[in-house]
Amino acid sequence: MTWLDVLLLMMVGICLYTDIKEQKIYNKVLLPALTLGLIGNAMIHGLPGLMNSFLGFLLGMALLIFPFIAGGIGAGDVKLMGVIGIIKGPIFVFQAFLMTAIVGGVIAIIVLTHRKVMGETFRRLATAFMSLLLMIPRGAVMEGLQSPRAIVFPYGIAISIGTFLAYFNFLG
Repeated sequence: MTWLDVLLLMMVGICLYTDIKEQKIYNKVLLPALTLGLIGNAMIHGLPGLMNSFLGFLLGMALLIFPFIAGGIGAGDVKLMGVIGIIKGPIFVFQAFLMTAIVGGVIAIIVLTHRKVMGETFRRLATAFMSLLLMIPRGAVMEGLQSPRAIVFPYGIAISIGTFLAYFNFLG
């Protein structure tokens, strides 16, 4: 385990804690990790390490930019995934993203089931899907998706658990 691995695990652990406790991912945690990740990869691997960090950052941000634009996650979640990419590179951040998607789906199902809104949620998703196929007007979909009863949870939890699972090579 390198000091960059320790940096990653510490940063993700702190973000997990703050997202659970305060539903926030702080720049004062992300910015030092970003800086140390860039410097560390440049020192250890030279210019190729620096380029790998930039590619990881861009991929990490790109993977979550559309959910952010749609209002499904916060900017801190996007930045967290970007910094994970800075520290570990594009291959790792993609693996972490895949694990995050699985964990996020499991958490969403648990929350929806616990709040007894699974059926309503699937009806809204079916309406959205039919709108994509141009079977119903798009305005009806937007009203349904922007329901005041929308279920939210801090997605940094899923990102953190997904990153831990990817780091400890959960998939073998």
